[in-house]
Amino acid sequence: MTSYTISLEKPAVKEKIAAIEKIKHEIRSYKTVAILDLRKLPDALLQGIRKKLRKEGKIIVGKKPVMKRVLESDPKLAKYVSVADAPIALILT
Repeated sequence: MTSYTISLEKPAVKEKIAAIEKIKHEIRSYKTVAILDLRKLPDALLQGIRKKLRKEGKIIVGKKPVMKRVLESDPKLAKYVSVADAPIALILT
């Protein structure tokens, strides 16, 4: 088995780590977190939801590996890691 090491100095890795930390901070500042499956979701519907939530909530869409690590890092959300195999969004209110 080959082992790989990831350099934390690469710009792409730094961006992903920063994105994970930012999303984790956002999750802590909201009371409710919902997970939305983005497969076959019409763009107009997503934009409509964003518009309605603009004042009291937020929708965060990220890359699958980033969202998976965010879910893994939160004990309450860890049981939903398997959902992150598909494109997802987090709805925060």
